[in-house]
Amino acid sequence: MKTTLLTLLILFCLVFSAKSQMLICFYCFDSTANCAAPSMSVPEPIITIENTPTNLWEIGTIQKNSFTSGYNSPGAIATDTVDPYPTNTTSTFLISWVTNEPSNSIHWTTVRLQFAYNVDSDTLTDYGSIEFSPDSGATWIDLLNVNDQTYGSYLEWDLSGPNGIIPPTLSGNSNGWIHRSLNMHFLTHDLAIPAGTAILWRFSFTSDGNQSNKDGLMFDDIVLLITPPLSVEELTADNIQISPNPVNSIMDIQITGTTEKLLYSIYSSEGKLIKQFDDEDAETALDLNTLNSGIYYLTIHNTDNQFLAAKRFIKQ
Repeated sequence: MKTTLLTLLILFCLVFSAKSQMLICFYCFDSTANCAAPSMSVPEPIITIENTPTNLWEIGTIQKNSFTSGYNSPGAIATDTVDPYPTNTTSTFLISWVTNEPSNSIHWTTVRLQFAYNVDSDTLTDYGSIEFSPDSGATWIDLLNVNDQTYGSYLEWDLSGPNGIIPPTLSGNSNGWIHRSLNMHFLTHDLAIPAGTAILWRFSFTSDGNQSNKDGLMFDDIVLLITPPLSVEELTADNIQISPNPVNSIMDIQITGTTEKLLYSIYSSEGKLIKQFDDEDAETALDLNTLNSGIYYLTIHNTDNQFLAAKRFIKQ
């Protein structure tokens, strides 16, 4: 099927490669927003909208009835940026990525999908869906079906209630933007996806035969996060120590096994570069007083900008 590749201006994607890989991809759908890092961007993963006459997904400034803006900027990806959605349609966009490491290796420590959504549809037969394929589209797993007997127990959404995990509801009216997060680590680990496999995330919206003149569905700030553990190249979990964790102000770092100067970078959980500490020793202290409370990632590069390791920490 013929597809259209979206502009890379909407993509902030970092792929750090050594013997393993750290992937942070952030789709903000607005070329003027502060979500790009041109010196480090790469065109992988790739996001595409299927080029068919009935496909509704568009990227741009939102100018609809109840949909008037993206999550953090004017732009989003929506079922048409101006008009209500029509009847009897199914529209799809895909995010695809080719793996460099098998998913059941130690290098897939964190596998997370994050996004914001806004929905305005008439009935439960007008709805959105999110699916995942571990095998180039041969198999599709419904990421919203936590009751699926095969895969449901692996789907760890960030919200739970008395009856268990609560997935997003991509139908009806959300009354504004909602941010959700899905931990896919256990799913991808047990699927044992081989290296070199194209894995896909499919976002769809389906409407029935009743015309309601509603706005449909929007997504914004989609984040894919796949991070390795501590050990890469010559650095191992045993010779990288950060403390305290959680940290209030000063983080002490001690790395044994190397004497070279290092570049330390701090990224938010959404993949935004927050701070950099250049030409630092393997044993140093980083001042993190200006960071807001939350989850962050510390990445370590050598003077040739080769990725060496990454570590997750919490700022109190």
